[in-house]
Amino acid sequence: MKKVKKEIRTIGIDDSPFKFSDKKTKIVGCVFRGRDRIVDVVSSNITVDGFDSTDKICELVKNSRHIEQIRVLMLDGITFGGLNVVDLDEIHERMGKPVIAVNRKKPSIKDICRAADNTDEGKKRKELIKKAGKVNNVHLKKGEIYYQSRGLKKEVIKDILENTTYSGLLPEPLRVAHLIAKNI
Repeated sequence: MKKVKKEIRTIGIDDSPFKFSDKKTKIVGCVFRGRDRIVDVVSSNITVDGFDSTDKICELVKNSRHIEQIRVLMLDGITFGGLNVVDLDEIHERMGKPVIAVNRKKPSIKDICRAADNTDEGKKRKELIKKAGKVNNVHLKKGEIYYQSRGLKKEVIKDILENTTYSGLLPEPLRVAHLIAKNI
């Protein structure tokens, strides 16, 4: 992807609040055209502290009737439903689309790995966390944001984030996915 259109179609994916006693939680995907037009909402369930977030995110995107127009997947970080860690490489490969895992604040990989040590199969989770790679930062008009990605250059990521952010730092597809997810 070389040039980013203002009306780029993206999907932002976030998870619902949950209790650690819950077996499942929702993930919600919001498909946007640019930063101000929502065109679809899709949802699924994932296992709290499970290993199904990568598969469920791929299914969620495939279930959108706008799959062909979606150019970029935006994730709210690399963990969903506790420590259900996504595999950015696998999502990028299976979907054939770039992926950006966005964070408002710089995540502490060390702290996330320490938390993984307290779960079943902590070693497998830590491998996925480390596989996600370096946390990068980019300066947008409204401030600094952090990300991990596959399939895009830093300059293009900056353009995508600028084109999909209306106010604040969070791109609208993620902001709206968060609002919906926290209320279902």
